[in-house]
Amino acid sequence: MFKCRKLAIVTALAVVISTALSPASVTANSDGTALKAAYDAAQQKVTTTKVAYDSALATANTKSAAVTNLKADYDTAVARKSKGSYGFFESIGATNATNALTTCKYKDYIKLGDEKDATSLTNMAASFKWMKRLNEIRKSVGLNELKVTSTLMAYAQADGDYSDTVVAHAKQFNVGENIAWNYGSDPYLQWYDEEKVIFDKAAAELGQTTPLTGATAYEYYSNNQTEIEAKAGGYGKIGHYLNDINTDYTVTGFSVTTRGSMNSWNTYTQVFYFSSSETTYTVNQYESLFNNYITTMNNTITSYNAAVAENDTAQAALTTAKTAYDTAVNECETAKAAYEKWKNSSGKTDSSKTTQKTSDKTTTQTTDESSQQEAAATIFVVDKAKYKIKNSGAVIYVAPTDNKITSVKISATVTYAGTKYKVTEIGNKALNNCKKVKTITIGSNVSKIGAKAFSNTSSLKKVVFKTKKLTQKNVAKNAFSKAGKGGNKKIKIKTPSGLADKYKKIVRR
Repeated sequence: MFKCRKLAIVTALAVVISTALSPASVTANSDGTALKAAYDAAQQKVTTTKVAYDSALATANTKSAAVTNLKADYDTAVARKSKGSYGFFESIGATNATNALTTCKYKDYIKLGDEKDATSLTNMAASFKWMKRLNEIRKSVGLNELKVTSTLMAYAQADGDYSDTVVAHAKQFNVGENIAWNYGSDPYLQWYDEEKVIFDKAAAELGQTTPLTGATAYEYYSNNQTEIEAKAGGYGKIGHYLNDINTDYTVTGFSVTTRGSMNSWNTYTQVFYFSSSETTYTVNQYESLFNNYITTMNNTITSYNAAVAENDTAQAALTTAKTAYDTAVNECETAKAAYEKWKNSSGKTDSSKTTQKTSDKTTTQTTDESSQQEAAATIFVVDKAKYKIKNSGAVIYVAPTDNKITSVKISATVTYAGTKYKVTEIGNKALNNCKKVKTITIGSNVSKIGAKAFSNTSSLKKVVFKTKKLTQKNVAKNAFSKAGKGGNKKIKIKTPSGLADKYKKIVRR
């Protein structure tokens, strides 16, 4: 049984190709066989380098498209990262926060995204542990834990950058505020621990014998404000402690500035407010929101940079493949010219006689070697299909190279060794027994289809005709015999306008 053939380029000169001569090493005075061998080898090299070039081009296009697809998100990520906390606020639609950083009284003290600025992503990340620290204190004395808003985070950052330059409050916003300057230690040692000692001593001097904490301490202060402040030496001596235990506060924001403008101190700033109409978060929720933003942003940048690197590699490989292909084409033209020159100058063919011995008699037959070699050289492979050059300069579609192919597209033209050929014919048994092919497209230049070209294609469902040149005379009667699942009458046909009925008869006869 004839089976759909998996074909490669096979010629009578296969042995010669393995030791092919470069065109430059073969002179016009050489034997024609050597010149032909060099030309054949050059054509094979064109085919091989073209396959490599096409593959490199496809890869380069894919990698380039990946860079293009990632570029917009990358640009957004880089722009937001450069703006520090502003970019984060922007990403979650916290307009009040972004406005606070860009329109406040002391906005010129803010250096958005600078690594040591309160708005840096590093310093913003460092603020969460301190808000957790205060909530631990408040929880230990029976107070509610404070939640976080983006607006108060921005207020703390704006005020912190100003107070990094002067021992004073910025007073840009109507909020409660604590500020501490130190070399990196716990600010609550200053705000809470040290001032609680002063507060408790003042209360004791006023006759308070029971230790006061949390709500009872704040209530005692509210009822004895003047006296407590007098004993403590002023509100400034206990005000940070009172902010920490204020029972009316529900939301907070915190910042860390590490610029060290004064004595190389870090500046810690915490702001407080009673309530908020905007979205509030627990500290853990807000930290998770922030960390997810950082992860997504960094992944976007990393993915883009990786895509750029892969694209650079692919483009370099494409350049190498293109150079190899161009060189092969040039060498092929040189080899072709040398061979053609020899043929034209010799004025005759190179022939030899071979002797065959059959039974008791010997017959002598003359074989034109040059003609055999020429015929062999006209077979080539492009895009997984085998073609044969006709005497007219057009080509015949001979067969696919893969018998498991599911879709066949026979183009109007193919290019081989730098020459474009029209595909005008589909050869005998071209797809015979290709049992997995489902769709066949026939190019616009095809004017002839050979015997059993599509026979026994039992999975064939659809044939697309681009050509207008077919007739019952130039299509073999059995071209579609035993084609299609359930017979050729079930094959769907798509044709140029006005040819549907005509081509149905061709396929289904």
